[in-house]
This record gives sequence, structure tokens and C-alpha cells, in this order.
Amino acid sequence: MAEPLPADLPSIEAVSDWDGSWYDVDLVRSAVVRQREHYGVKIVYQESEEEDFDVMWPHEFSRRLRNSCQPVQDCECRKLQPGTRVVVLVKWPGRDEQKYYDAEIVKADLTEHGPDEGECNCSFKVKYVYGHEPRAKAEGEFLAPIATRVKIDDMCIPGAPALTHPVVLKWLRQISQLSAAHPPQQTQQQQGQPVQPAAAAGQAQVLQQQPSEVAAAGAEPQPGAAGTAAAAGTGQ
Repeated sequence: MAEPLPADLPSIEAVSDWDGSWYDVDLVRSAVVRQREHYGVKIVYQESEEEDFDVMWPHEFSRRLRNSCQPVQDCECRKLQPGTRVVVLVKWPGRDEQKYYDAEIVKADLTEHGPDEGECNCSFKVKYVYGHEPRAKAEGEFLAPIATRVKIDDMCIPGAPALTHPVVLKWLRQISQLSAAHPPQQTQQQQGQPVQPAAAAGQAQVLQQQPSEVAAAGAEPQPGAAGTAAAAGTGQ
């Protein structure tokens, strides 16, 4: 049974290399695993099924994990100048689907807010940017537009890399300790010694739990529909 986390622990989000969108990480269900003789983290997304997850390696943490994004307030719209990085909610007409992508503001069309800096009706042209080419794009299943116009309600400010987050630091410590205690068995193969079949390709062993079947490294995660911007706005 996973140990409870402090109620005030900050949330983090992860980017899927499959579709390039960001999802909230379930910090309780995510855990260190061993896969293909190496240790990484089984990343489970909020509101996703237990079997829907992604295996992330330590060298990917700086690119794929960050603190949860924060909604842009109406009074902050004038800070959103061309070149500003934001997170944008993308909706598809006729489909019950929405996802959150990194984007860069290309043009800001600002309007007066009226008395007391009321509701923002400004619009922004954005182009979508990716730290890594989504695999779905190469397979013809990538749905995000190249550029679009959005309102401030559909934008957030991205968080900083989550390398100093308490849970991420714990994962890194566990991986370091386990890697030292159980180094990859390829060394035995190179020396002509028999290798024990404890961690066959396509399997992972969750730390302090029984081994469980997992997708092969790099397999497509199927995260839940909950998005990062909405979670940040509701304090999740």
C-alpha cells in the first residue's frame, strides 16, 4: 500500500512523448520500477487506469517533469507579449476531447477591460512548440493545430522543472541506491556468465511490490483526460 503524501505537497505534471501534451502526475501511484536491467519511474497520470502509464528514465526528468502550471489572471494579460511561453487548452469541435500543449505567443490583440480591470476579452495568436517531436505526429494521429487564436481563460503559465520536488528527489535517491546495489546484468553477459531472467524485457518490478507486466520501454501511455491547466485552476 502506497504511503500517504502531505496534503500541502505541490503537484507536478509530465509531458507525454506520444502526443506532446501535459498531464497531472498521480504522485501516490507513481513509483520506481526496474525495466530492462535499469531503473526508472512508472508515471501514472491523474484519473487514468492503473495499467495506463509511462516509464520515464532519470535523464528525461528535466525535460518531461515540471511543477504544475498556473492560470493566467485577467489582469495579467498585458504581460503576455510575443515570445512568451504559455500552456494552452486545445479543444476539437465535435469531439469530447481536450488537451494541454506548450505554445508561444505570436501576437497579442489587447482590448480595454473597462472599470476596475474587469473580464479580459483580449485574444492571442499562438504557435505550438514541443521539446520533443511527438510520436503520434509521425504516425498520422497528431491532432494539435500549428497555430490558433485563444483567449486568456484557455492559457496557463508553465511551471519550472520539478527536479527539486520532494517526490522527484526521493525517486532519484531510490534509483541511485538500487542501481548501485543491483547494477545492470549486461556486464555478466560480456564476461560470458549466465544472466538470471529476473527482469526480462517488457517487464518491470515496482519498488517494494511484486513484479507486474508493463509495456515495453517507450510504449504509448494512455493518460486520463484530466489536463494540467484545469487542475491548476482547481488547486489539484
